[in-house]
Amino acid sequence: MAIGLGRMFGFHFLENFNYPYVSQSVTEFWRRWHISLSSWFRDYVYIPLGGSRRSPARNILNLAAVWLLTGLWHGAAWTFVLWGAWFFLLLAGEKLLWGRGLARLPRVFRHGYTLLAVMISWVLFRSPSAAYAGAYFQAMLGLGGRVLGFSDSSSSSAKKGESVADTIAVASAYADIIAMRHPKEGAPMVAMEHSQIPVINAGDGGHQHPTQTLTDLLTIRSLKGSLSGFTVGLCGDLKFGRTVHSLIHALVRYEDIRFLFISPEELKVPDYITEMLKTREISYEEVTSLEDVMPRLDLLYMTRVQKERFFNEEDYVRLKDFYILDKAKMKLAKPDMLVLHPLPRVNEISVEVDDDPRAAYFKQVQYGVYVRMALILTLLEI
Repeated sequence: MAIGLGRMFGFHFLENFNYPYVSQSVTEFWRRWHISLSSWFRDYVYIPLGGSRRSPARNILNLAAVWLLTGLWHGAAWTFVLWGAWFFLLLAGEKLLWGRGLARLPRVFRHGYTLLAVMISWVLFRSPSAAYAGAYFQAMLGLGGRVLGFSDSSSSSAKKGESVADTIAVASAYADIIAMRHPKEGAPMVAMEHSQIPVINAGDGGHQHPTQTLTDLLTIRSLKGSLSGFTVGLCGDLKFGRTVHSLIHALVRYEDIRFLFISPEELKVPDYITEMLKTREISYEEVTSLEDVMPRLDLLYMTRVQKERFFNEEDYVRLKDFYILDKAKMKLAKPDMLVLHPLPRVNEISVEVDDDPRAAYFKQVQYGVYVRMALILTLLEI
């Protein structure tokens, strides 16, 4: 439409997407998808490095450099690096290993291979961390499932104005379970009302994140032996942190739980949370100093200050390093206190804490795999 309208007014825009999902290989997909981007990297990176004119080993090195830079072009995160590495492996494999064999397969198999490869890439592209993507891949593939999906609304009919309700109704015809992460609060509820299959809320805006909370509860139960009788410190972005909101709602169901909310004034826990705690007569305090309360904590749940939730850069820069957990602060804590984090972290936990036996955030990732596998099995009634 944009190209046609442009020509009506005398402008000639280059085509940027040429029906990429009809492709019969990943190589063809990248000739059709985001043509301006792939052409730029071809002309200004791949060819100047020597392209395919050098030895096979140098050709592979050139491809690797292009896809490392392509990943980083989309963002400075490990998920984008892994996304680029995934496409590098596929393109190098088609060039050197299975390309000729793929060309001899029936069209339907070539198309299915391409769709599966691309859909896996979108999970990497849109996941907030490599651990998060890995947990969903392992949960799905470990149960013999396969992943379908799209990276964002621009890859679906939502960019044409399709509603969440219609998108979900259509997706229900293709899958057995929908795992949905959405920037708007309440979107999974709308999805549930219009879906013919189970919907997993993988996080909606700053509201809730129930699958992370199930992961947190399993981690605490497994490492502490109980879910009752704890003083729980929640530190960082308590205003927008959906993992925090979900965990509080879950822990209030257990006996003798006390909360310490540790945050700057601008990121305090929402009023609806504290009103709920008052109604249930559950003990809580709101403080700003992490050091002062460390000796009292049985659990410390650290969170990052989320850049994507701020309307201006200045507020984020001012608050992003407000709390940094390091060895000095850990010396103030109980010998059996656990440190949890939903990941990804930025600067809020120093890497020097990783070797502390009380640091449980990487163990959380493994428990997250178990939780998601159990959740899928339960929803499928297996």
